[in-house]
Amino acid sequence: MKKILLFVLFLLSLGAAEIDKRELSTDREKLVAELANGFVRATERESKVWWECGEQTPRDRWYPRAEMMARELLTAMDDYGSDFSPWGVWGVIWAESRGNRCAIGPNPRRYAASSKIVKVPDRYQLWTENDVKNLINNPKWGRRTADLGLGQVVWKRYARIPCERRADIYWNRFFQSAMPTASLTTGCRIESERMVRVPTLDEMISVDGGARVTAWGMIVRQNWSTKRNRTPWLYWKGLIADYRYLNMITNVVDSMGGPVRAVMGHK
Repeated sequence: MKKILLFVLFLLSLGAAEIDKRELSTDREKLVAELANGFVRATERESKVWWECGEQTPRDRWYPRAEMMARELLTAMDDYGSDFSPWGVWGVIWAESRGNRCAIGPNPRRYAASSKIVKVPDRYQLWTENDVKNLINNPKWGRRTADLGLGQVVWKRYARIPCERRADIYWNRFFQSAMPTASLTTGCRIESERMVRVPTLDEMISVDGGARVTAWGMIVRQNWSTKRNRTPWLYWKGLIADYRYLNMITNVVDSMGGPVRAVMGHK
C-alpha cells in the first residue's frame, strides 16, 4: 500500500511539473508577442520604415523580424541569468539601431567618408552588410573601433559574449592559472567573473549575435554597481549614470506599450 501511495505521489509530481512547464512556456510566448508587438508599434509611430542592411523590410515582415529578435534576446538573458526587465534592453535596441543589425555608428561613417575606403551611402540606413565588412576588413582601418549592430556596442573594445564551448573554458582556466599574462590561444578570458571572448564581425552584425552582445553588455553594467541595480541601461553610454538616456528609454518603452515602472527599476 505504501509503495502504491508513493507511486501515485510520484505521478502527481510529474503532472504538476508538466503543468508548470506549460505555464512557463505560455508566459514566454506571451512576453515574446508583447515585445514584438511593442517594437512594431514604436516603429509605426516613429520611423514609419524598418531599414535593415540597406533595404526596407516589407511591412508584413516586421512582426516576424521583431519576434525573432525578441526570442534571441530572451534566450541570451536566460543563459546569462539576468534579473532585470527585458523591456529596458528592448528599448535600448530600438533606440540605438531601430532593429537594423547592420547599423554602424557616426564615427566610422565619418572615417569612411574621409578615407574613401568604401563608397559611403547617401543615408546611414543604406549601409549594407558588405559595406560594413569592406570598411572594417580594409587594412587601412587598423585598430580603429566601431559601434555596431543592434545595441551599437563598440567592437572590439567593449563587445563581449561568454565562451560557450567547454574546451575553451577548460584551456583558458589552465593558461590563466599557469601564465596569467600570456595571450590566450582561444581568445577567452575572465571578465565580470565569466569566461568571455570578443565576438566576430559576423556575430556583431547578426540578429542572434547582436542580441547576445547587448544582453551581456547589460550584465557588465549591472555589475558596475555594488547593489546590482535593476536599470543597467542607465549606464549604457558610460560609467556615469545618464538620466537623460534613462528618460529616453522610458519614453521608447512607453510608446511600445511596455511596463514603464519596470524600466525605471521598480518591481
